[in-house]
Amino acid sequence: MSETNFLTKYKKKYESEKAGRGENTQVIVSLTRHEDPLKTPEGMSSDKITDEGLKKAKKTGQKETTPYILLYGSHSVKRARETGQAFAEGIDSNVDLENMAEIINKKIKKGSKTIAGEFGVYAMPDLDPIGKLGVVLKPYLNEAQEKISRKELEESQKLTYAIQKFLDTPDKKFEEWNAETPRQAAARLAHYLNIVGIKQSGRLFSEFKLKAKSITHCPAIESLLKFVLKDKNKVGFKDLSEIGGATTPGESIDFDIQRDENGELKPITIKMRGKEMEMDMEKFNELLREYKAVKK
Repeated sequence: MSETNFLTKYKKKYESEKAGRGENTQVIVSLTRHEDPLKTPEGMSSDKITDEGLKKAKKTGQKETTPYILLYGSHSVKRARETGQAFAEGIDSNVDLENMAEIINKKIKKGSKTIAGEFGVYAMPDLDPIGKLGVVLKPYLNEAQEKISRKELEESQKLTYAIQKFLDTPDKKFEEWNAETPRQAAARLAHYLNIVGIKQSGRLFSEFKLKAKSITHCPAIESLLKFVLKDKNKVGFKDLSEIGGATTPGESIDFDIQRDENGELKPITIKMRGKEMEMDMEKFNELLREYKAVKK
């Protein structure tokens, strides 16, 4: 399918019938960690995805069955957009005509020199890595490596260890580093979720459903979950082990945003690792207010 088919089949049809907006709509915001990047000599992530990571992203695209996809990637670094491009290539190579997905914002104006046009993935600053993350994570990764050498930690636990230390670091240290705190990163992602998911669900033609595939970075995803994830009566988590560790390369956390027949927002569901949990809207709105206060 092409962007033209999407516009012809839906936009013109709904406009001709004067359909309403925002009733019985659904937007699934799929926060996806980019695939595995190559490493720098210092052990940090480079700005390029491994060949194996690109193959995995393409395979994920081949399996995608949601009819309409909005594809977003990080603005400032390539590795998220490279993951998105491979995902798009997978969708394009799908030959299952009955379950074919369509990326409806993929087409970029010919000759575009914008950062979005580079990979055909719409670039969003709110999906960027956490500011000064390398400065913050490097000593924690070194600590983890020392523990691995002493056989106190498994290699597979290295990133989870470093991200847990990041989440536990007092805000004062981030001020010294002039770095973004976990809560600031969470507020930035909350703003993105509000614009791309919640507000957009109210503007869509009634009965319309789509997925916003949003390729971003850890530990931004973990930072947001720490403050808004609601499992029964418990909000957030203290230790990453409570949610099964840090996100893995290519893993998606889905925020299912739906409106009822009157256009009212339903409780937002977070789907991750085979479980369904709620998003705490009070905590989410606190993050939004903090983001807006900083941006004023």
